[in-house]
Amino acid sequence: MKKNTYLIPIFLLFYNINIAQISQNLDFRFGIGSSKNFNFDGISLNLQNELNLKISKNFSTSYTLDLGSNFAKFDKILYFSNNINIFLHPFKDKNNFNFRVGSGISKQFIIEKILNYTSVNGIKTEFIETTYYSPIGFNLIFENTFEIDQLRFSPKLFGQFYNENNINIGLIFSTILKFK
Repeated sequence: MKKNTYLIPIFLLFYNINIAQISQNLDFRFGIGSSKNFNFDGISLNLQNELNLKISKNFSTSYTLDLGSNFAKFDKILYFSNNINIFLHPFKDKNNFNFRVGSGISKQFIIEKILNYTSVNGIKTEFIETTYYSPIGFNLIFENTFEIDQLRFSPKLFGQFYNENNINIGLIFSTILKFK
């Protein structure tokens, strides 16, 4: 045990350097926007949290948690989705903008409440049918990050294509917190 104690400070040094390098390549994005799911009535309000890790000069990856809610006349939808994406940065200006194109996988958890009517002997009755399901799909994302002074923001256009012909297309506006 005694002869390996000199390795502890060396390990801690490399561990701290590694954490410092990773934190320089991390950013957190909080966004708000709307989307249209073509299987439901109305437009959804979306809140999105995204953690990005820059892998190299031209590539990054992200984990996104998206919460959405749709309150249409007959459909009431609440969903959240987990997304893992990888991005290519084909056009980049060091100071002003960073355009990126991404794709990834998504798992969505949906609670749907549908207002239905039935009529028996001329008496109309309302009832609510609740459905839970969780489709899997892939994402296609176009995003451009702008920086003005210390303010960073990005509009994001996305499409999520799920099984069962469930398509969700939307626009999110995000502010960005860069870790130092």
